[in-house]
Amino acid sequence: MKPLYLSPQHCALYGWENRDVDLLTCVSCKATLDGMIGTEWDTDTYNSTCTKLRSSIINGHSKFCPWKETPCPESFLSLPVRTSQEWKASFEDVCRNLLSLEGNLPVLKREAFQELVSESE
Repeated sequence: MKPLYLSPQHCALYGWENRDVDLLTCVSCKATLDGMIGTEWDTDTYNSTCTKLRSSIINGHSKFCPWKETPCPESFLSLPVRTSQEWKASFEDVCRNLLSLEGNLPVLKREAFQELVSESE
């Protein structure tokens, strides 16, 4: 089992997404990392390998990749603590704000939407 600082959520803070078991790909520069960690090693080797992988998650991007210097804040790992009434009020505020635009939203062509969807798959 991998330590928490190597979880998919922590990897995502640095722009990595899981492409396969133990395979990470940067969403921007498309660099890849092999995240496999053997479980049969002694504790020192295991800890050393985890530390190296953590360093690779932070520094494994291409030279000009924006994730290298600007990861997401750790606060992104948790949702704000709110009551169901607070979530509902927040959602209603967003809806009111959208309605106040009175249809002045940008038009999204079907082709552009399909392109966005296919890129994310």
